[in-house]
Amino acid sequence: MNPRRYLPAAVAALVLALAAVPIIRACAPEGPSLAFTWATHPDLPLNAFAEGSLGILQPTYARSYLVVAYRQMAGLPLTQAERRSVLELWNYRLQGGAVLPRDGGSAPQDPAAAPSGSLDWKAVRARFTREPAPDPVRFRWDEDAYRPAVSDSALEVAAATLLDRSRRWDPDRIADWIRAQDRVFSTTGKTGLVPEPAPAGRDPLFQADRAYQMACARFYLGDFPAARAAFTAIAQEGASPWRRLAAYLVGRTWLREGERLSAKDPAGALRCYREAHHVWAGLRGGSMPAKPASAAPEPLGEQDLEEGIRVGEQRALAKADPEAAAGAMLQDLKKPGASDDFGDLVARFTNLLDANITGEADAYETRPASRSIPPGLLKDDLAEWAYRFRETGPKAYALAYQRWKQRHGLPWLLMAIANGEPSSKGIQEVLGAAAALPPENPAYETVSFHRARILAAQGKETEARTLMAGFLNGDPRRTTPSSRNLWRALRMPLARNDAEFLADALRSPAGSYDLGFDEKKRTPSLATWCSGIQSTHPDIRKRLKGIQAPARFIQGDASRVLNLEVPTEVLHALATRKDVPPHLRREWIRAAWVRAVLLDRWDVAARILPDLLEQEPELRPSLEGFAAAPPVEQARQALLTLLRHPGLRWMVFQGINHRTFTEPGEKPLPLRHRDTYLQTCWWPGPGPEGHLSPAVVTENASWTFSFYGPEPHALEQPLFALVGRGPLPVPWLTPDQRARGSQEAKRLLALEEGPDWLASRTLAWAESSPGDPRLPEALHLAVKSGKVGGEKHYNRACFRLLHTRYKRSPWAARTPIHY
Repeated sequence: MNPRRYLPAAVAALVLALAAVPIIRACAPEGPSLAFTWATHPDLPLNAFAEGSLGILQPTYARSYLVVAYRQMAGLPLTQAERRSVLELWNYRLQGGAVLPRDGGSAPQDPAAAPSGSLDWKAVRARFTREPAPDPVRFRWDEDAYRPAVSDSALEVAAATLLDRSRRWDPDRIADWIRAQDRVFSTTGKTGLVPEPAPAGRDPLFQADRAYQMACARFYLGDFPAARAAFTAIAQEGASPWRRLAAYLVGRTWLREGERLSAKDPAGALRCYREAHHVWAGLRGGSMPAKPASAAPEPLGEQDLEEGIRVGEQRALAKADPEAAAGAMLQDLKKPGASDDFGDLVARFTNLLDANITGEADAYETRPASRSIPPGLLKDDLAEWAYRFRETGPKAYALAYQRWKQRHGLPWLLMAIANGEPSSKGIQEVLGAAAALPPENPAYETVSFHRARILAAQGKETEARTLMAGFLNGDPRRTTPSSRNLWRALRMPLARNDAEFLADALRSPAGSYDLGFDEKKRTPSLATWCSGIQSTHPDIRKRLKGIQAPARFIQGDASRVLNLEVPTEVLHALATRKDVPPHLRREWIRAAWVRAVLLDRWDVAARILPDLLEQEPELRPSLEGFAAAPPVEQARQALLTLLRHPGLRWMVFQGINHRTFTEPGEKPLPLRHRDTYLQTCWWPGPGPEGHLSPAVVTENASWTFSFYGPEPHALEQPLFALVGRGPLPVPWLTPDQRARGSQEAKRLLALEEGPDWLASRTLAWAESSPGDPRLPEALHLAVKSGKVGGEKHYNRACFRLLHTRYKRSPWAARTPIHY
């Protein structure tokens, strides 16, 4: 696979990735942002997937993975050459993530990390002139997208040509040639000038070079008809070393003109694409000009030129007649060993499909999308499945079930059971076919997972548990980290006691969404540029080394249970179990005590206090004598404790809580720290509907905006596709516990936002006991709480009271403004 062939597609993908993929690490000491199940690609390294270990297939996977999965399920495993080729493609697209097979004894390497060529234009140019080198325009905005302008190959051709001409011409002529080339590389659709024609009397080679430079400048200016005429004339010059390359570039002018017209004049664009295909097909069919009668070498070797023409012809056909192009590709995709470059074939086919689909949501978008694709592209079974597998729900089941009955293909059985429910038509037949699959089948884990899901929903818990245990209790190598977390999420609602609940609620991450620049250099097969780093990577192990091994956290489904369904006493009891990791025990005990305070359950708060002070010694001065105090005094001590420690909240969170854990060498944010960066202080307040959205306390890592990445529920799309967004069964709670948990959740969700709640109660305290010596400090802290939230401006009233009744207090002097 030639990595440079994918440069335009890679740039487009990169622009989309940067808009959608999280740049998770913020400036605050949060530690790595965790991924529990990869949404867009399988676990790293990708070699196991290429060999047929598919794990639990996700409809959000990029289509190149779905094409390979189809081949495996259709009984057409990849050949060794095909595996290597597709791994090179994935490694290039992700900038890591695969172990490339050794070649001739050399170590595995990422082709994208290798130098694109041995000639550097600026370095070669600097040998002949001291004039500053303008930066070549590599990409430009053209109508609706960034498109490549000056390619790597163009820079290499210029460097090689300059070296050749330096052996033929004097320095003045070389300087003239370089100035013209600088103009060419600085030209865009809006700026730049075409080089002047060659001075009279210059030798034929200089004349030929200048004609080519002028034609290229017109191409970069976007004057495609003029560039086409110039390249056509060069192709007819028998002595020009550029004639065969110019013949190829005639097709490029048609292709680029079509791309420019595509939005405004589709019919005109289609005509251009057909012309481009006609040009390149003709060159491959025998109309290529003869080799030039020139002493100077041709700028491109025969093999490179033929490859460029072949790729150009395929690109043009994909745009001019997508159905015909797809049909030709599909023949080779489904025939093992038919293509010399399987990765290139997969890339071109999936790019063709993606280019012809409208309305498809990005992998991280949760909005529903209405998709469409020309029906002619779905005539083949592989193409239709690679398109349809993104669909979910009852309609997706009905279509997949119909296709399975008609075609008897395993990919359609997998899609049907992945979307099936106990009430789905024919579901027993689907379950029977799924049960007949042997364990060595590539689809076995995905089909077994959804079979267990449906069995559990049918009330056949014993049968479902047996199936789940086969994957969770057996050899861990049988499953990937991503799929193990999904199996645990599937089994957690069936827990019969708190021990079983914790066994499945506590999960080890599959990796981290941190960007892996330096990390990739050491272990490129486990790190990608912007699509995550596997948890087995040394850097992730180092970051999590401060956590009791194996490093375990909870996801959004468990936080939903703990925040909205479990009563305070049960949360406290869970936190004190020995099988809860210390970093979670600390967070959960804090949350349980805050809940007891907010719910005015002072007896429960007093029982939790010893465990709280053991975990958080910094709270001891604020809570001296709390346990023996009357409820009124307990409320005041608790209020002042909350005011002094903005990190106290009633919710527990998925992933990493930066108040309890951060990376080695960093310290977690102390509870007294007012986090104005992430604004993760106290608790959020009701939304427009009059209460706090449950999603805020079950899916978000912080309770306010997060400008640096998508909402965490988008990162956990595979989980929430499984468990939904409603209440989860918690059968191990007693009826009384369930009722109390529900009542507590309603009260907590209806609370005012933290700063408002604290300020209003501080004002009430001042009204009832104006002489309490602690009030000036409490009012000062209530004013400062407005810096991180609050909608009702109680802090302004606190400011006025502090500066009137307590104006001589040092706390008034420390409060010059309100927020």
